[in-house]
Amino acid sequence: MLNEKRVRHMIRMAMYEKYESHDYNKMQNTTKKDYVSFHDTLGTIAGTVLYLLLAGGIAVALYTLFLEDVTQVVVILFAIAALIGYIVFLYVYRRLVHRRTMRRYAIAKRKVNRINKDWDVLEQLYEEEADRAVPQAYEPGRSGA
Repeated sequence: MLNEKRVRHMIRMAMYEKYESHDYNKMQNTTKKDYVSFHDTLGTIAGTVLYLLLAGGIAVALYTLFLEDVTQVVVILFAIAALIGYIVFLYVYRRLVHRRTMRRYAIAKRKVNRINKDWDVLEQLYEEEADRAVPQAYEPGRSGA
């Protein structure tokens, strides 16, 4: 005999895992600190590459369009401006990445907590079903004689 409540609960859990498990599978065995620091490091690398591409493109465009006779002083000033720009850009970019990572972690953590609660409910349903399956007159440790 099937318990309809348990079957409905299991179907709901299966649908949830099928469509949303990719979000929380990474979160099962990861601490918040590890998750955030990993994504901050990736953000630093991605921000550096992005800045180098943008700064390189701007430098090439400025050189080909405006600067025909470049002196050493101009090159040093552009290098200093590029370094200051990199520091400011990386600071802002990392803050944005950190904020997005914290938001994603919070959402995924809620999903992990939800699926854990669903497992607890399912376990409780199994226990209730097992309790009903044992006859009332049966007492463990007592023989029929």
